[in-house]
Amino acid sequence: MRRTRAEVFIHEEDAGPVSNGDGWGTISSMFGVSSEAIDVERISEGDRFSSGAHDFEVIHTPGHTIGSICLFEKASGTLISGDTVFVGGVGRWDFPTGDFTSLVASIKRLFELGPESIYPGHGPCANGNGKQHIKEDLNGIGED
Repeated sequence: MRRTRAEVFIHEEDAGPVSNGDGWGTISSMFGVSSEAIDVERISEGDRFSSGAHDFEVIHTPGHTIGSICLFEKASGTLISGDTVFVGGVGRWDFPTGDFTSLVASIKRLFELGPESIYPGHGPCANGNGKQHIKEDLNGIGED
């Protein structure tokens, strides 16, 4: 980002529209906002990030978009879930590269990881009962 000089990391499947400033591909035009081209670092499944105190692995979770990701720290059971799963719901799948079947498979995969805590892209967090929240979210969309 130009103002903050922050590095932008994005899954390789979602990188094109962001790096090209494609308002349709980023959905910014849907909200009446223009999209500028941004330099991005492409990431993929299995890449690792460290915050200093935590070490996260990239989990590719398509469904909300084709390149949706989550970050998971196995040692603590911490899941940064972005817009894949929330406490009390799941991400939208009606975007151009969204897909309900892929989203369900991604959420089931997150359930199998057994997260203790969930930190979604927005909304409340879950501490100590993350897997139960994912199970409730799956039930909420008609999946077991």
